[in-house]
Amino acid sequence: KTLLSAFIVASLKVPTIFYVYSTDLLEQTARVYEEIFQQDIGRIGGNRFTIKPITIASLQTVHSSHERQDKRWPRLQEYLDTVQLMFVDEGHMLGADTIYNVAQITDAYYSYALTATPFREDGKEIFIEAATGPAIELVSEQSLVNEGYVLPVEIDMVPVKHHQTRLKNYRKLYDAEIIDDWNRHRAVINAAHKYSDKQTIILVNDIRHGRKIQDNLNCPFIHGSTPKGERTETLDRFRNSEFNLLIASSILKQGIDLPEAEVIILAHGGTSIVELLQKIGRVRRPSVNKDKGIVVDFYDYIMPKNDNDIFKNQSLKRIALYEEKNFIINWQDNIRDSAL
Repeated sequence: KTLLSAFIVASLKVPTIFYVYSTDLLEQTARVYEEIFQQDIGRIGGNRFTIKPITIASLQTVHSSHERQDKRWPRLQEYLDTVQLMFVDEGHMLGADTIYNVAQITDAYYSYALTATPFREDGKEIFIEAATGPAIELVSEQSLVNEGYVLPVEIDMVPVKHHQTRLKNYRKLYDAEIIDDWNRHRAVINAAHKYSDKQTIILVNDIRHGRKIQDNLNCPFIHGSTPKGERTETLDRFRNSEFNLLIASSILKQGIDLPEAEVIILAHGGTSIVELLQKIGRVRRPSVNKDKGIVVDFYDYIMPKNDNDIFKNQSLKRIALYEEKNFIINWQDNIRDSAL
């Protein structure tokens, strides 16, 4: 997506702003642009405020400056009035009010939303079109696979049996069954050991969950509270194969470019289809000696069977997506039928 946008920038040769939703993506995109264009690229966000003909900007920083009308806003507004080309990375997020509002205050003649998932589960796709225009042509996933732009996916489905519980509160259930359940924790650890020869990322939603896994695997763990410099250094070391196992929170769920990643272990469960596709995308990017992306997921279920088994229902929703996408699903111990 970034390379495609750079071709458009080079073709149009007009003042450009490229919006991202995190400081990690801001720096990643600026680096790519500087390598391509061999010129200084502006940065707005992450304690940086440098404006250039091509500028990468944090959506949150621009929104905050506009809302507060702070001392940076007059200069920023003057620049936005000159911008003729706008990109919104992870464009499916335009359904969020703050991101849509930033797109509206940027009155660019050319506007593009960049996303691998051009839809929303809340029905707000119209905001994507309202902010940047209609989709002109949709490229099928299969054609991208056939032409080598993305890799096919193989799913390792690991059943984890749970026992009946009286807990009703979702947060307490999540703590008990996803984070603190020993069988599930062991399944995550075993998956990491199984792929110890591959570049592997373990994704979690909860910092406590990540730290618990880290205690057993003695590997780096990055999350939203990790200092930016440390996150950047850790990701660079992972890219350079200085270590091959990394635990990360949702900061890696989309956008971050890690083509070296071969395996992603989804330790967290959940049901968001857009987020799931974005996470799977982390291991679909081509790289040397890599012919597929491997996803390890966990099928949580209660025995004896229970119609109100919330984590089983979440697992079934994810499995339905895998089947819809025609991903190969390998069931551990061949117990698919008895588990379902």
